[in-house]
Amino acid sequence: MTSVGQRVGALISANGGVVKFLGFGTRIEDKVPPANAGGFGQMLNEMGHTNICLKMDDGTEVFGCECWWGPEESIKTKFEGWEFEKISINDHRSGKDA
Repeated sequence: MTSVGQRVGALISANGGVVKFLGFGTRIEDKVPPANAGGFGQMLNEMGHTNICLKMDDGTEVFGCECWWGPEESIKTKFEGWEFEKISINDHRSGKDA
């Protein structure tokens, strides 16, 4: 498990040598996800419950309930040699990346 302040990577999927990748960033304090968050984020928002929050290097915030995530070095090692396709969390939330 990562702690607040640790570097992380976040992805949507990894299949056939291609990683749909949200980016690298830093785990920050837990927050209530926005109403348009993916996964069970909308339910957490309605209930006012917090979830792990990742502040990506591009400034966006991604929630643990929306993606697969882990320590940056683990992501780099596990998917070494794979193609990384950058996905916007906003496009993913709206279904534009499908």
